[in-house]
Amino acid sequence: MKKTTVVLPLAAATWLAASGCAPADRGEGVQTAGFVSGAQLAAAVAETDSQGIVTRRILAGIEWMPMGSPSPDGRYVTDNSWEGGNLVLRDLQTGEERQITNEASWTEGWAENSRISPDGRSVAYAWYSEGGTGVRVIPIEGGESRVLVSDEENQWARPFDWSADGTQVLVGLTRPDGTNQIGLVDVADAGLHIVKSLGRASPANMALSPDGRHVAYDVQRDEHSPERTVHIVAADGSRDREVTGPGGHNIVLGWEPSGRYLLYYGDGSGSPSVWAQQTTEGRPQGEPLLIRSDLWHLIPIGFSAAGDYFYGVTTGKVDMYTVMTDPETGAPIGEPQSVTPHYQAGTALYPRWSPDGRYLAYRRTPPSGGGMRHSIVIRAVESGEFREIGLDLEVVLTPDWSTDGRFLVVYAREGRSRGRNQEGIYRIDVQSGEHGFARMVETGMRGAAWVDDGRTVVYKELSGGDAPGPGWCRFVTLDLSSGREREIYRWRCWSKDWWWTLSPDRRTIVGVFDPGENPPEDPWTLRLVSLSDGASRDLAEFKPWVGDDAPGPSLFRALYWTPDSRSVHFRGCLSPDQLIEALNRCPNWSFDVETGERRRLADDAPIGSIHPDGRRVAFADGERAYEIWVMENYLPGEVSESGTRD
Repeated sequence: MKKTTVVLPLAAATWLAASGCAPADRGEGVQTAGFVSGAQLAAAVAETDSQGIVTRRILAGIEWMPMGSPSPDGRYVTDNSWEGGNLVLRDLQTGEERQITNEASWTEGWAENSRISPDGRSVAYAWYSEGGTGVRVIPIEGGESRVLVSDEENQWARPFDWSADGTQVLVGLTRPDGTNQIGLVDVADAGLHIVKSLGRASPANMALSPDGRHVAYDVQRDEHSPERTVHIVAADGSRDREVTGPGGHNIVLGWEPSGRYLLYYGDGSGSPSVWAQQTTEGRPQGEPLLIRSDLWHLIPIGFSAAGDYFYGVTTGKVDMYTVMTDPETGAPIGEPQSVTPHYQAGTALYPRWSPDGRYLAYRRTPPSGGGMRHSIVIRAVESGEFREIGLDLEVVLTPDWSTDGRFLVVYAREGRSRGRNQEGIYRIDVQSGEHGFARMVETGMRGAAWVDDGRTVVYKELSGGDAPGPGWCRFVTLDLSSGREREIYRWRCWSKDWWWTLSPDRRTIVGVFDPGENPPEDPWTLRLVSLSDGASRDLAEFKPWVGDDAPGPSLFRALYWTPDSRSVHFRGCLSPDQLIEALNRCPNWSFDVETGERRRLADDAPIGSIHPDGRRVAFADGERAYEIWVMENYLPGEVSESGTRD
């Protein structure tokens, strides 16, 4: 499809958006440098191009990806509170927040993905619980919420838009059988009308036309393609038309309030750009017009009543680094070198060297707003060449190499496009990239590791107790061929997320064990567990103080074995006074697993995966922070044959 360009001589800006905001990833923090804590009002940053299009930064220093929408007057946006899971209203002029919901808790249910009604009086939002996901509506001033879509009837649900008269909410649903659907739900009586069933395909974004007669949505071109195409379907389910041509990755942004133009975000021209497609009666008219180019990995937010478009960007990126270190002190020798190519936007985590040291594997979280999948990146040490294995998996954690280097194992949950929503152990063939479900653990699990060359794994299983009491946790080995299990070690556990890892000689587990009934007050334990007989031995007790950073799983990700399996490198405060205020974190330690002796490593020692040579360390570092911008006066006027706007 030919594209008509509205000439916009703008400077390119590389804004890379990180993902991982699913609830299961919320503890996936990275020890960052220079991270901005809390939302800050942005300095007066604005650009006006030769065509009169204005882009303004209105909020900076946001710690989590924006997941709400603007108020009709553009003064506020809704968002999530990651401290408790409630819905909040953020003032874009003062940066102040006011809580809207008060029913959330990370164990019972939490709010996400909110949309403010056209009259500004109500908010529709997704409600996540252990049973599934539903959609609720609540007055913007707070009060009692009402259920529009039950969380017991869907694996996943989300509100995407309101009708202009405020009587209906456009929703996306994933049914228990994995079928994805587009629906309109009546706000008054919660009556649901299904617009279209999409099978296993899942839209990244959707929008309802101002006249309520059409729905725009984006979907994968086919099951195996990372590219997405934009469609328009009538609200009665008829006349589904593809809007974008072949090639490119395209995401719906929405109809501007007059209904003349559908905006979408696409890279078919070679640069991620915002395009405006004129539509009449759900049909595209003429060629799409380029509004602005070089908007890398834009995060859709929404329109104000005046038509100003709000969007998010990120000011941070988490890279993967390697550096040589002193084996005695752990201090870096020379400057760390990034091994993440510039085009790999997103968040790089969980480094793991192959047993022979020839390859480095890590998980890449894709940029937000694009419907892209997680991937495993494998980098050859000698040549520096990369290979990226795309995964249709969510919440992918800690890849681990088999002893022969042929397979990786991960704990993950399937993406919605597969539809089965299976959570458990997945095996990845390193050469072919093929990956498949190996084992479901219905009671829940946290991590998996290879015991041998691709036949047996060990995993941590957990089962909830009667709240607020403890549940059971245990380490189990599993033969993937026969399904035969062997329990290694069982204990009463209050926390379900703390970290563990298996030694390179595949003989010993080291893990962080919770303190029982009073996690904020009582010490945690660094403990060894023998894989052969389940015998356990404690290495140290400590307090998880990390300054302004929240205590939790993010701290314990800094837990790695030395290649000889004799020592464990760990970051933690053994007493309250050990907090390093200048770095806002706890010291680095090395524990001898035979003698139990510990020694303090250099404060700047990187805690990461240690190469078989014992000196090179791979680690993740960077920052994740977001900003909110607004685009004004962007609607095209009359366009001349030369492609410029009059």
